[in-house]
Amino acid sequence: MRFLFIYFLFLAQLAVAQVFDIDSLKRVLKSEQSPTKKIKIRSLIGEYGGIERATYWDSIIKDAKQIEYLYGVTYGSFMQSLNFTKKGQYDKAVEFAEQSLFFSQKDRDSVWMGYSIEHLGTLNSFINEKQTALKYYNDAVKLYDSKKLSWRKGYVIIKLGEIHELDSNYVDGNEKYQEALQCFMSAKDSSGISIAYYKIGKLFKIQHQLDTSLHYLLKALDSRKNISDEYYLCFILNDLAFVYLDLGKKEIAYDYILKSQKESDRIGEKGLAFRDINFFLFRYYKSKKDYELALQYKEVADSLDKVLYNNSNDKAILRQQAKYIYDKEKELDEIEKLETNCY
Repeated sequence: MRFLFIYFLFLAQLAVAQVFDIDSLKRVLKSEQSPTKKIKIRSLIGEYGGIERATYWDSIIKDAKQIEYLYGVTYGSFMQSLNFTKKGQYDKAVEFAEQSLFFSQKDRDSVWMGYSIEHLGTLNSFINEKQTALKYYNDAVKLYDSKKLSWRKGYVIIKLGEIHELDSNYVDGNEKYQEALQCFMSAKDSSGISIAYYKIGKLFKIQHQLDTSLHYLLKALDSRKNISDEYYLCFILNDLAFVYLDLGKKEIAYDYILKSQKESDRIGEKGLAFRDINFFLFRYYKSKKDYELALQYKEVADSLDKVLYNNSNDKAILRQQAKYIYDKEKELDEIEKLETNCY
């Protein structure tokens, strides 16, 4: 799951800054005569309309192949791969990522070759094929050495560091994160700089080098100023809370988790960061000897773990689990309000 942070950031960065009006695109599509342009418009409607039906993208790929529009096949295959990735169908995701790579190579499109190779690296890391993932990532880094793609290089190097981190190879992991940091600094990429600082801080936290961890995590937080994408902010705030808690500074830690909770509610983040918030509250209330409340937060954290790591595609089960977590969260809110009024 650690790879999801950078993976979803990658998806966000692939999006064009321009906002598309789906209804306007549909109207343009009706009057458009060029087969190539029609495929482009359909692809935009599919992406910005959030269409995840396999048949939709299959149709685009098929039509692009018929007119030998290589970019259309590449793009459609890549989007299809992303859809299967989000659904956890990694075998199909790999199949379409390989097709995207094949047609980008045929089209001599170095940009999409890089994206496809990087995505194949991510897919292999999802299924724990670390050596294959390393090969793809290293190939992507070579492609991203060109000026046209240099903005992606640091993010792939972060992924290389994550693989070393998962193998408890902290020396090589730190080396990669530091290398990525230099890439981001050269590119003046504030978001990347913050992520690199966070990864370094997290690495020292794992090794229980708390003061060093705190130094980098605070730099990660400071680097996030003027950044509109706040998804990563929750993770930084959470880890700062955990470090301060381990340093015995409980109330400072609690202040940070409240900030994370506020951000989580604002952006609707109910995944990994939300799980960590609840796990922190379990530890916090346990340290305060409020074992009943601590246990309830642990139940929420454990339930979220089951949802996040559940490989089943049974949506009914996932909905049931999500409802349980929502109800439990509301119950805890009421308990905390009552306790606050009692003090």
